Amino acid sequence: PSPLQKVSEAECFLAASLETSGLVALAGTGSFVHGRRPDGRWITAGGAGPVIGDDGSGFDLGIRAIRATCLAASLDHYRGPLVDAVMDEFGCQQRWDLVTLYHHEHPSRQRIAGLAPLVTRHAEAGDPVALGILDEAARALAQIARAVVDQLGLHRVRTVILAGGTASSSAYQEALRAHLQPIFPRPVDIRRPKYRPAVGSALIALKYLGVDWSGALIDQLDAELADHGLGGAAKE
Repeated sequence: PSPLQKVSEAECFLAASLETSGLVALAGTGSFVHGRRPDGRWITAGGAGPVIGDDGSGFDLGIRAIRATCLAASLDHYRGPLVDAVMDEFGCQQRWDLVTLYHHEHPSRQRIAGLAPLVTRHAEAGDPVALGILDEAARALAQIARAVVDQLGLHRVRTVILAGGTASSSAYQEALRAHLQPIFPRPVDIRRPKYRPAVGSALIALKYLGVDWSGALIDQLDAELADHGLGGAAKE
């Protein structure tokens, strides 16, 4: 039997971006930041769950949207299309009903994270409340990224990968870039992975077997993915 090598999700995202070192900021239902040096030293921070972690995640966007909706019961500043959409999502007639619903029904982590597309969609339409939520969440995730960069000495990193489904939003990517770029002394390439993480794991296996990620290999990979209707871009 072939030897089994365990690799992390973050390593798969790096490989799926054709990188072996750099910084990964993942915002899905949860979140984490992973930094990896060329010498193999690494740190993963975050991912502690919705109560004590997951800054900048889909859950974080959702809970911030619920908070804004509750505040909108009294404050005009928070009123707008997003909070109306949150009310509709939970079937509430009055904004304060959401408080009762939240504490009595205890919505699941997945249901709260399911509000993230509402936030990003309304942000992309220009809703100031939604844009403010994205900015706050991006700042929280970037604070963790800064600590990872400082501890590992990754200030000269060339690539930052924005992974996870929540980070697929163009508005959220813009907010993340605005807070991540100042961490570094020079411009860095902040981008999404080229492939799905499963493809990244296969690329890691090839490197483990001594196969280089040559231009010819990548061209063949892209062609075979296209033949199977998968394309090259990551879809999470």
